[in-house]
Amino acid sequence: MLDITADAKKLISGQYGDVIKTYKADGDKYFALPYRNDFWVTYYNKDLFKKAGVTMPETMTWDQYEEMAKKLTSGSGSSKVYGTYQHIWRSTIQAIAGAQTGHNLLKPSYSFMAPYYNRALAMQKAGDQMNYGTAKSTQTTYTAQFQTGKAAMMVMGTWAMAANIQAKEKGETKVDWAIAPVPQNKSDESITFGSPTGFAINKNSKHADAAKKFIKWASGKKGAAIVAKVGVVPAYRDDAINKIYFADKGMPSDSISKTAFEPKKVGIEMPQSKSSAQIDKILQEEHDLIMIGDKSVNQGIKEMESRVKELQ
Repeated sequence: MLDITADAKKLISGQYGDVIKTYKADGDKYFALPYRNDFWVTYYNKDLFKKAGVTMPETMTWDQYEEMAKKLTSGSGSSKVYGTYQHIWRSTIQAIAGAQTGHNLLKPSYSFMAPYYNRALAMQKAGDQMNYGTAKSTQTTYTAQFQTGKAAMMVMGTWAMAANIQAKEKGETKVDWAIAPVPQNKSDESITFGSPTGFAINKNSKHADAAKKFIKWASGKKGAAIVAKVGVVPAYRDDAINKIYFADKGMPSDSISKTAFEPKKVGIEMPQSKSSAQIDKILQEEHDLIMIGDKSVNQGIKEMESRVKELQ
C-alpha cells in the first residue's frame, strides 16, 4: 500500500478521537485513513421498557443491566420476550471485556474475560437472553430479534441504527427504539469498543494522486457530512457533524441517546498484526465452546491462551 503518512499527519487529530492512532503501522507510518468509525451501544425498546415499568438510566453498570434484563423478560414459547439479546459474535464478550479492562486481545492472557463470560452464561441460564446454541443453530439475526420486539435490549454496533430506521420507513418494524451507553463496570465510566473503516491506495496505482484527493475528502469534514446523512458514524466528528447525524428522520435524539454517541473511550475491537486473523479464529472457536457449555469458562480461556501462544 502507498505510504500516506504526510497526509495523515495534516489531519486535526482532535476531530478523530483515538481513531487515527489505530491506523499507525511500521512505527509511525500511515497507509490508510478512516472515513467511518462504528462503535457499540445499547439499543432498547421503549415500549417494552414502559410496559415493564423499567427506566433506562443515563449510564448503567453490568449489574443494573442484568437486573433490567430480568425485569424485561416475559412470556414463554413463541410469545417469549427476552430482556436482552446477545449475538453469537465473540466480540460481544471478548472485545468489550478487553476495552473495559484495558487488555490487548493479541496478548495471550485472557483471565479478564471470565467475569463477562460468567455473567452471560448466568443470564442465559436464567432465560433472560436466548440460548447461545439456539441462536447459532437457527441462524438468528440480531435485526430480527430486536425489530420484531423479541428482545427488549441489544448491545450492538452503531451500524444497526441505519438498519432500524430503514426497516421502520419500509414498514417492516413498529419498534420505538433509542440507544444508551453500553453497560460499565463502574457507573462513572464510559468505555466501549469499535472498529474504524478506511481507504488505502495500491502502491502501484496509476491514479495515486486522484485516489489521495478522494481519501482526504472522504475522511475529512465534507465526506463526514455525507456519511452522517445516511446514518453512518463518520470517523471525523465535531458538533456540526453530530447535528447532521441526529437530524436524520427516525434517529433518536433524546439526551441518553446523545450521551451514548459520545463515549469517553472507544477501544479497538481487534488490534492489527500479522497474526490477527488467526487469533480471531481461535478466540471465536473457543468462545463457541464456552457458550454452548462444551468447556468451562476457565478451560476455554486456558485453551485460548495456549493456542495463541503457539502463534508467537
